[in-house]
Amino acid sequence: LRAALRADAASKRVAAADSYGTGKEVGALGRLALIADELGEADAAATVRGRLAAALDAWLDCDGGKAPCRFSYDRSWGGVVPTEALADPAASFGVGWHNDKHFHYGYFLYAAAALGRANTTWLAARTPALLTLVADVASPSASDRRFPPLRHFDAFCGHSWALGLFASSAGRNQESVSEALNAWHGIALLGLALRNERLISLGRLLAAVETQAAAVYYHAGASPVAWGSASFVPRVYPPRWPRDGVVGNLWGLKAEASTWFGREDYFIFGIQVIPLTPQASEPLLDQKWVAASRASWETSMRRLPAKDETWRAFLVAMLAVVDSGAAWQRAESLGALDAGMTLTNLLHWIATRPPPAGAAAGASQPTLAPPAEEKLEAQARVEGEERLEAALPAAVRVFGTFTEDEVLEAAATAGGGGPPRWGSSGAG
Repeated sequence: LRAALRADAASKRVAAADSYGTGKEVGALGRLALIADELGEADAAATVRGRLAAALDAWLDCDGGKAPCRFSYDRSWGGVVPTEALADPAASFGVGWHNDKHFHYGYFLYAAAALGRANTTWLAARTPALLTLVADVASPSASDRRFPPLRHFDAFCGHSWALGLFASSAGRNQESVSEALNAWHGIALLGLALRNERLISLGRLLAAVETQAAAVYYHAGASPVAWGSASFVPRVYPPRWPRDGVVGNLWGLKAEASTWFGREDYFIFGIQVIPLTPQASEPLLDQKWVAASRASWETSMRRLPAKDETWRAFLVAMLAVVDSGAAWQRAESLGALDAGMTLTNLLHWIATRPPPAGAAAGASQPTLAPPAEEKLEAQARVEGEERLEAALPAAVRVFGTFTEDEVLEAAATAGGGGPPRWGSSGAG
């Protein structure tokens, strides 16, 4: 694991030009930094954070307008978008039409928290920009005129919608519930780095509720849902549907066992695993669901063609939940990886998996003690059995505290009370 970390720290770069690709790559660097901290690899951590600061600054800092701004405020619809998306709203998965923004910006927030944890000077300078990204995707205020409240999160349905300003006969939709959870945990981690209890509560609340919704709507009832002192297995779909045990794309009026880019099982399962972080993945990759659907995803992993090799690592991560020894062996022979994945992250995930229920004593498994007191991660981790009512007091605190836009206070002050100090436009 240390050898993989040193290799990844030396080689991992941010090469993407768009907000989603950049987000995945800075998220991967952030994960490397936290693993380096845990392993006491100070040189690797410093190298990664130096590269991470440069990559984030390219998006978050335009020197008061003296340098080109990568983000701009869209006055037409009220939101932050990449500047180039004002002219081409369909670029980068439609982010200019406010599509998938919690996916994109969640990676930025996660990476910023991982960097700011060790570089408080950088974090203080970028706090206004980061809080503006939080407010853009998940503002809990109904009185702020710059952003809609909880842009992506649907409090009635209990999960997020990714669809932006697109017409759709089937209503809104969301594929990757795991990337939505990554966004909410990114908010919580940023709150921890800033020592902002209200921000922590906001992220944890959204993550706790969406985790439960994932068990109901995406895992097709294979995962039990806790309620009070009891639990139940929800059934919202017809018997034996979906046959593979996972919904790829959830719509307002339908559910599909497919994705935008294909119907293969490795796409459908993989899109519910990315980007693989302890906070989002541990409660989401429930042992019962992973075991119940194993025949489908394991068969798909064996048949995965070379052209789609980058998806294999996410299925290996699922294998680690039920057989970490076999997963470690497969990880050592992986080919190309997704831009948001590193071998270090996958090996760390495998090595920190608890034995599956009923595993024989003394069974061979790679071991690495989970970071019991890892302050930035363990405090924000939402376990799979977390109960909804445990989040409800946080809901009262969050929605009661943010009524006067305190989460935006730093951003508003920096911008003179108007739109963010990034470029602004009435286009779009």
